[in-house]
Amino acid sequence: MRLSWYILLVNKLLHLSKLSLDIPGSLTREIRARNISRNCKIAGRYKRIYHYHVRKTAGTSINFMFLATATDEYRKAYRVMGERFDNREILGNKVFVGWNRTFLRLGHYYYGFSHLPFESITIPKQSFTFTMIRDPIQRALSYYRMIAYYSDKSQKPLEDTELPLIKAGDFISFLDKVGNNRLMRQVYMFSKKYDLDEAYERITNLSYFCLTERFEEGVNGLNKRLKTKLTFMHENKGGYKFKPTAKEITLLKERLEPSFVLYERLKKFYNKYYAE
Repeated sequence: MRLSWYILLVNKLLHLSKLSLDIPGSLTREIRARNISRNCKIAGRYKRIYHYHVRKTAGTSINFMFLATATDEYRKAYRVMGERFDNREILGNKVFVGWNRTFLRLGHYYYGFSHLPFESITIPKQSFTFTMIRDPIQRALSYYRMIAYYSDKSQKPLEDTELPLIKAGDFISFLDKVGNNRLMRQVYMFSKKYDLDEAYERITNLSYFCLTERFEEGVNGLNKRLKTKLTFMHENKGGYKFKPTAKEITLLKERLEPSFVLYERLKKFYNKYYAE
């Protein structure tokens, strides 16, 4: 495929001075990525790996573990990806892409991930696709702790729309303000209509999914299916201390009822087909 589309895209973005400095490098990486991906074969059948990353499910740990298969400086590589125009890093014969819809759809990578909902991105065929699923209560509390922790930090790895959710300073106010697309992200990620059957079908039709509560078993499952050697690690634990009251837990459970229905169905599927 010719690179004319790429040049047009670059021209449209030249006015973004912060990013334009990296555009020549991104073009070079695109050419290298195409050449490397031609010969990429994973477990004898896949061209690439894609992670539907639901926030606060230990997904960042998984991303670090894949990066660590190519470099000991995986945190630095992750940071570099976040700073680049193309959100891409090439380490030896492995290409990594994060967050960037355009380059994820093109498929010229070994491992890719994003927070994009299932319906918002088309992953090429011959991809090993997976996600992480977590107990809805624990995921929601972890999400709250994360935005509370970063609310008073100078650097905020958050979307601007999340910041007002904690300004009132209490969990009840947070529950009043937070949208279902964030609180019930595991449902929304796989069905924007919050159709539990649709979400269940899409998740169970992925190549694999892991349960956060059985993290090591899930990592072993990835190693087995991908013929890789991921080293277990658990990164990005929140630093904000918060213990909800009984009332707060009750209110949270009411909001998360659809998520619990999906979670219980997925646990049964996991125990039947994936449990070791």
